Amino acid sequence: MNKSINYKMECSHRGKPVVLNDKVLYSSFPISKTLFDKEFLEEIKNNDKEIKLNEINSSGYRSDEFIKTHNGHHVLFSGCSYTFGSGMLIDEVWSKRLYNMISRDKVCSGYFNLGVQGSSAINQITDIFKYCETYGNPDCIFLNIPDLYRFYTFDLDDNGVYDGWYDEKSLNILQVLNFQYYLMLDQYCKSKNIKLFCTSWCIIGELKTDKFSKNIQKFNSFYKMNFFNIASHVLLYKKNNKDDLYAELARDDGHLGNAYHEYWSLFMYGKYLSFYEKYKEYNDYSWD
Repeated sequence: MNKSINYKMECSHRGKPVVLNDKVLYSSFPISKTLFDKEFLEEIKNNDKEIKLNEINSSGYRSDEFIKTHNGHHVLFSGCSYTFGSGMLIDEVWSKRLYNMISRDKVCSGYFNLGVQGSSAINQITDIFKYCETYGNPDCIFLNIPDLYRFYTFDLDDNGVYDGWYDEKSLNILQVLNFQYYLMLDQYCKSKNIKLFCTSWCIIGELKTDKFSKNIQKFNSFYKMNFFNIASHVLLYKKNNKDDLYAELARDDGHLGNAYHEYWSLFMYGKYLSFYEKYKEYNDYSWD
């Protein structure tokens, strides 16, 4: 007889806890928890952050206002704090850099970004589905997902749902959940002729500490970055940008800085150009 192993899934709040209210969790359209983070919004209002108040749209995302009628190439970005751009000026964020590069060759309908600080890939994928239902299917989706230890957590003291971070004992079940959600997104994009470009900033090459799910890496829409190529780019960036105080760390001293954001944008742009048969100078940023 097989014996089930039971254990408590240890979890803590992810970052500064902001309760995910019913509007965030159960609406049919995307709403960011940032919209309900009064302390964070007050800091922005008082110019205590790199983020400007007019960069936050009416749904709480650091994005242009979402629209339902798109004239031009419709591009959507999503991810966690690295896509939101914590500690970064908006034009330094990898997604905005990539959008600006794409906009050089194509007329785009706007900069639409679903990045939310501390969010899980599961939350990000759910927001993408909500966005597609409400604002239409994009031509391309660029997704930069975090580690797989993230999921929702429930606080027994206040009955609140939060973004949570689980310990390594929970990885097996979280791998299953992340795979299932990613499978649905991948299949949806294929059925709707949406080109999906996904990577993860937490991938660290072939090192033994790489805990990222190989079950997601096997999708053709997922592009794994190489740790050593990233390191080489960071060294070159620092050499060529000696005056950049935020080359390695962002202004908040907690997130990676300009050198990494530049690499991520160039890497994804290389994949984008490869798909549209315009490889050329960005070939070096298209490693598998």
